[in-house]
Amino acid sequence: MAAEVRIWLLGGFRVEVGSRPVPDGAWRRNKAKAVVKLLALAPSRRLHREQLMDVLWPELPPEAAAANLRKAVHFARQALAPDVLLLRQEVLRLDAEPLWVDVHAFQAAAQAGDLAAAIGLYAGELLPEDRFEPWAEQHREQLAARFSRLLLERAAELEAAGDLRGAAGALERLTAVDPLNEPAVTGLMRVYALAGQRHLAMGRYRQLEERLAEELGVEPGAAARRLHQEIAAGRVQAAAGPAAPAAPAPPAAPLVEERKLVTAVLVDATAPGGGDPERARLELERWSVLVCEVLRSWGGTAERLVAGSAVAVFGIPRVHEDDAARALHAGLEILKRSPLPARVGVATGEVIAPAGQGTSPREIAGEALAAASRLREAAEPGTVLAAERTCRAAGGCAARWPG
Repeated sequence: MAAEVRIWLLGGFRVEVGSRPVPDGAWRRNKAKAVVKLLALAPSRRLHREQLMDVLWPELPPEAAAANLRKAVHFARQALAPDVLLLRQEVLRLDAEPLWVDVHAFQAAAQAGDLAAAIGLYAGELLPEDRFEPWAEQHREQLAARFSRLLLERAAELEAAGDLRGAAGALERLTAVDPLNEPAVTGLMRVYALAGQRHLAMGRYRQLEERLAEELGVEPGAAARRLHQEIAAGRVQAAAGPAAPAAPAPPAAPLVEERKLVTAVLVDATAPGGGDPERARLELERWSVLVCEVLRSWGGTAERLVAGSAVAVFGIPRVHEDDAARALHAGLEILKRSPLPARVGVATGEVIAPAGQGTSPREIAGEALAAASRLREAAEPGTVLAAERTCRAAGGCAARWPG
């Protein structure tokens, strides 16, 4: 019988066999660690050898990949114990009793509704040392998205119970890693106002407003603006005691938000020269109308922004299997039809959006929009600059067009 094995993947990889920590130098090869990481992430803790070969050595012919896998398994067995990794009928599995993996403990606690336990288990993002490994990216984003939802739910739970300090702590933790998360900032504003810290609530709104303007060229969504006005007018009063916040349900507000996978497109153009500001304004307006028409024709939800720019999301409200490809095609058509030198940034990722069919891109927050904005700023006039994830989702493509 193999010894008890405990594996941590959140916040960094480490392993204990029995009571013995496995030192980093014992692995000898990064691929030996990668084999164990992949098996630990798998729901059944087992994978077919060909799956491991395809993930870890996709560029090698089968014979070479199989040889590399044998070496990696050999070094992994030396680091753990010979009976912890077993190969039976072409399937490699982690064999230990018990076997504990922090990712699966986190998911089990979340599924059981034990928010405090799940949040306590999330020690950080998944495998930060493998940030650029494609096989870890999807797992990392899914776990981070679930953790964000849990923090919002936990904050609402604590606020309803009158624990405003605990609710603020949960929301501060979320905004530290996702400062453009509008539901989190809005919740934090409300909690601070209820706690009698109106200046902190107003300061949080100003920070959000400045970040959105700087990174995306948009203003906060309707919910944040409305709450800001209510706090400024004194209509959100400090709680009289622990029981006061348990009244009906400002905490329910985060529940109308949902996370979605989208592809975001940010576009701008250089204003025409000539010194006539009115002429330049009219040309930019006509240009942005054309850009929004193109984006919508490919299935995007588009909106004009200030100073001759536009934003679109593909995947809200209607989802297509080829949203990433549609966004790229829309960007290329914009370059082809634009009378002005245009820059286009395209990025794919999760966002938080209001539930329902009438969603405006202005009401959406998330890294996909921030990444698209950064790519647009980095793009040369007359080019589309796309994130690596967008290219993969579109079936493979160049990251920059033309060129």
